[in-house]
Amino acid sequence: ADVRREGNLDEWVHLQNELDFNLAGHFLHSVFWRNIAPPRGDVPKPSQDLVRHIEEAFGSFDDMREQFWVAGRSINGCGWIGLVWDYTKGELAVRHIHERDGASATDPVPVLVMDMWEHAYFLQHHAEREGWLRDFWGMINWWDVSHNFDLVKMYRPAVAIDPELLHE
Repeated sequence: ADVRREGNLDEWVHLQNELDFNLAGHFLHSVFWRNIAPPRGDVPKPSQDLVRHIEEAFGSFDDMREQFWVAGRSINGCGWIGLVWDYTKGELAVRHIHERDGASATDPVPVLVMDMWEHAYFLQHHAEREGWLRDFWGMINWWDVSHNFDLVKMYRPAVAIDPELLHE
């Protein structure tokens, strides 16, 4: 039944919110599983281009990792941490993705995500998030993250946003 045509707009809004939540969850989990899948070949490090952009945005790889760590520790409840390409600024950033937000016209595009919902780490770490934050870095498939980065750098929104407006 088409709840909009029937005039049940409250139900339509509810269904739309459920669809958005579940699509965002599917998308983030799809990125996450590839991010931690065994790499194709021996690629234990990020690409040189990704490292260069990390250093430009954060100062160093270790500084980015520290920001990722702090963001992960700061989550109250559930959510995701992402290394994202902010196309409005043309740089990488670390963002907390609340629950399963995303997919708006101005959202940065994730290249690396870490699931901070308890189900991601409870069997190995129980309620100790810091163990999960520490162990996560040894599981990353940098081939996939570097590939994602190569793709998102080419991404352009349908409506261009002048980066100069962001610095005023």
